[in-house]
Amino acid sequence: MKVDVNSFMKATDQFMELRDFWNSVVSQYNIANNRQRSNVLYRHIFSVLCYDLTNIPIVQIGSIIDRDHASVIHANKNHEHNRRYDKRYEDIYLSMHEKMSKLLTEYTKEREIQAVNRARKNNPGIDLDYMIGQVDHKWSIAMSSLEAENKKLEKANAVYINSNKLYMSRISILESELKRIKNLI
Repeated sequence: MKVDVNSFMKATDQFMELRDFWNSVVSQYNIANNRQRSNVLYRHIFSVLCYDLTNIPIVQIGSIIDRDHASVIHANKNHEHNRRYDKRYEDIYLSMHEKMSKLLTEYTKEREIQAVNRARKNNPGIDLDYMIGQVDHKWSIAMSSLEAENKKLEKANAVYINSNKLYMSRISILESELKRIKNLI
């Protein structure tokens, strides 16, 4: 079985970047390794963001926060509930999401530049700028097509919403009429 060394290195690099990020969060907010609510919030949010924004396995995400994979699963399972009903959770989530997204974007851009430079070095006869331009052009066509489809779906959705409102008001009128007739009997 052949192991892709480049993807392994990317995952390892990403793991180390996130571990360093988590250590900075721990020191900045004095997060202890206990079950106090504020500490749990930060661990849950970090777990959810790692799960959503990276391809790192949940076992490794858990190891960063010194927990097992079940804690990562639990954090993801309760994420929507926490966001909906805990204002502090939502604020921390948005702040950490912004910081982690920025970190991962910088990480990705750096790796892309390294990959292009490696490809230029290994294939001096190929015009990579032209090839990248072609790929960008195809993606922009695909994106504009998806955006047009999205607009069509939004219009259809608006029609359904208006229809639903009309039906709901009709149901309300019929229910009140039914109650009136029931009281007459």
